Amino acid sequence: QCVEQRRVELVAMLSTRVEAAEEAAAGTRRFVGMGEAMEQLNAVALDELEQVQAELQRQHEAAHRGHEDAGRALELATARAQEVATAAAVSQSAALQTIAGAKRTAEAAGATSSA
Repeated sequence: QCVEQRRVELVAMLSTRVEAAEEAAAGTRRFVGMGEAMEQLNAVALDELEQVQAELQRQHEAAHRGHEDAGRALELATARAQEVATAAAVSQSAALQTIAGAKRTAEAAGATSSA
């Protein structure tokens, strides 16, 4: 009877330990599941980050190309403005020469009519 009682106590104790082990295993499985879910979330976040970085790189390159294009346009506009300024200076010089020639002609005509 004492042995039987001891056996019942041992079975009860072992049952309690088995239940505790099963609960711990279930907790471990939940923890592992949470870890796997976190890994998936991290993978998605990294993928999105890479996409954002790629888009920023594309925008940076486009802005750089735009800056280069603007620089070339400025160079062309500057060259054209210099051409126009040179042409204006030549035109002004020709006009001044024409005025000087007309003045001399008028003076000569005045001198001829006086004589």
